[in-house]
Amino acid sequence: MGRNKNTKTKRKKEHKKYMLDTSAIIDDPTNIVRLYDHGQNVVLINNVVFGEVNNLKKSKDGEVGYQARTFSKMLRNSNIKILDKNEYPVGINHREVKKNGDTVVKFEFEHESEIIPLYSIIRNDFRAIKEQLVSMGNELNDLCISELALDYDATLITNDGNLHVYHQVSGGNSEFILNDSFKTVDQQQFLYEVRTPPRSLEKDSDGKFKGDLLKIVKKEFGEDITDFTQFKFIETAKRQENGKVVTYDSGRVEYGIKVGNNIDIIDMDPKNGVMKDSIISWKNKEQALYYYLLTHPNSNIITCSGSTGSGKTLLAIAAGLELMKRGEIESIIYTRNTVTSNDPASEMGFRKGGEDVKLGYFMMPLYSAVNTLINVLKETPNKALNSQSKYAGDTNSFNKENATEIFMRENNIKVVDIAHLRGVTSDKNSMIIIDESQNLSSSGLKLIGTRSGENTKLVILGDGNQIDHPFLTKHRNSLAKMLDIATRDDFVAGMKLTHTVRSKTAEWFDKNL
Repeated sequence: MGRNKNTKTKRKKEHKKYMLDTSAIIDDPTNIVRLYDHGQNVVLINNVVFGEVNNLKKSKDGEVGYQARTFSKMLRNSNIKILDKNEYPVGINHREVKKNGDTVVKFEFEHESEIIPLYSIIRNDFRAIKEQLVSMGNELNDLCISELALDYDATLITNDGNLHVYHQVSGGNSEFILNDSFKTVDQQQFLYEVRTPPRSLEKDSDGKFKGDLLKIVKKEFGEDITDFTQFKFIETAKRQENGKVVTYDSGRVEYGIKVGNNIDIIDMDPKNGVMKDSIISWKNKEQALYYYLLTHPNSNIITCSGSTGSGKTLLAIAAGLELMKRGEIESIIYTRNTVTSNDPASEMGFRKGGEDVKLGYFMMPLYSAVNTLINVLKETPNKALNSQSKYAGDTNSFNKENATEIFMRENNIKVVDIAHLRGVTSDKNSMIIIDESQNLSSSGLKLIGTRSGENTKLVILGDGNQIDHPFLTKHRNSLAKMLDIATRDDFVAGMKLTHTVRSKTAEWFDKNL
């Protein structure tokens, strides 16, 4: 018994060695700090990863380039030292270093008043290259990274599924960075059907529902129901059939949202309901629920997932314009992560023109939404935001010209590159719309959120099924994280738009491909 106890005690004192893959750096450079864990572990990197991260800095826009540059900034002012055998960290064998002709370099950088050591293994003569695996192309770098992790008996930290499997098959230990892994968007739920007793949805003389809807909800779902959870209340009735009492749906239906100690019933009347002051009308009742969340005075962060054509951007702009008309906000800021569909040649840095022109390629959802609103206002001038509004000229969903440009300028709708939001405090009294958030890491969203100005309403939009970011997955992106938080935090409202309303063709592709 004593021997086993001593063995366990010894193992507790052993340092773990972690070898970082490029994907772990691009996910979040501060993963180094978390893995170091105040000196409990040794964190290794290698010259292959350094080279890959350095190349990714050339992507001047988008999450990948930003994280690569952040990593470089972390090490910019670090102390650098080439180590000899007496200075190697715990677990680094001098014979292994000497046998492979490697060099060990120590970087020391400061993070939140703590000195963090990072050790780089530099190897110039890889067995993977000698064995003529060059034909594998880009995968060769992965094999070299795996080779180093195996030689130094280090756990490989990666978010690359192929590298993870290869390293495991080769006899190594590999782990994913799981600190931001959540249920996929498809697994999240915010709208629940609740069947209520007979006549519970009828109103008394004071206009109140006869049934205590909050009590009914808590009885079925428990006490810990977050604010902004949505419910479809279906009233039941009873009748006699063959001598038995049968319960059936009466046909009376109401939609409501839990806010504080109340269930707010949403008036769905197309003319006098929740969207009576909106420029546009809802096409399905989930859009009306979404609009209610966007314009509710207590909703500070609204996260909405919806496929292309579901109306998430259009309704957000329309809600922002209504809030501006009420005097609750002064501007609308629209931004999105400029990640393309895995086509490096189409990234912003490769486009012709200045920043404004380049941003135009990525802001088509905004321009399309604005143009839709303009066309509605042309037909219904009584909904104009002010008497001086101009809608002259043709709208164009690609270029900010004529009516589109005038409308955005008059109504203080701004287009901002997401990289700029990271470095400055955003406007006060504004609605910030972050689109394509499924292509943004949690750390990237945090940097933006922490710079939100006073009285800011943050709207986070995305489609969990269209991830183009090379280092993010359906389980790991800011959209999935914020929707997960919305299920347990009253400060965040979560919403899913499930209907594609743009066209039958768009709906078919959304469901079948």
